[in-house]
Amino acid sequence: MIRPLLLLFSILTTILIYSCASNVEQKCQQLSWRHLGNMHGEEGRGAGAFEKFKEKCETVEVEADSGEYFIGRQKGLKKFCTYDSGLRYGNSGRKYFGVCPKETEQDFLKGYLFGRKEQKLRKKQRQLEVRERRLKAKEIELYRRLHTNKYKKACTFNHECTIKDDCFKGTCRISGRNCSFDSDCHLPGDCKFGKCKF
Repeated sequence: MIRPLLLLFSILTTILIYSCASNVEQKCQQLSWRHLGNMHGEEGRGAGAFEKFKEKCETVEVEADSGEYFIGRQKGLKKFCTYDSGLRYGNSGRKYFGVCPKETEQDFLKGYLFGRKEQKLRKKQRQLEVRERRLKAKEIELYRRLHTNKYKKACTFNHECTIKDDCFKGTCRISGRNCSFDSDCHLPGDCKFGKCKF
């Protein structure tokens, strides 16, 4: 029983490897190396991007056309190596691989470094906002605990159990609800069995 299963497994594995290889071969044969180079240049990819494609195609005995690739790459780099492109690239937080020629690199780097600063400032702002929200939530929780403990008292009527909350910067300190006046924040309690319940 085991042998037929092993045989079936090896046949399926062989079919899978062959179909993958034929798929790679087809892609490599149809590939426009100039178009690929242009695309890599526009994306600011390092020279290693060509080597990866070259190695893949060599596994299926398709030779890479480095001449066509680098003609396309130079064209793509002309679009990439500008101030505006540098600004966008820096804003995205991606790493620059030093691909621009000397004559255009200075312009690109001005935009890139400015974009990186903007990106870092946005990141810090997001971190501060998250921290502020957490601190506010902790403050509300602490305030709520202090006041609910304070109002766990003996009572006769429901109105004796109302917690008078403050409206602070548009938010009730205890409930966290939006408010305009302190009266918007008052929390009614119930008097049950002689004790306030909330």
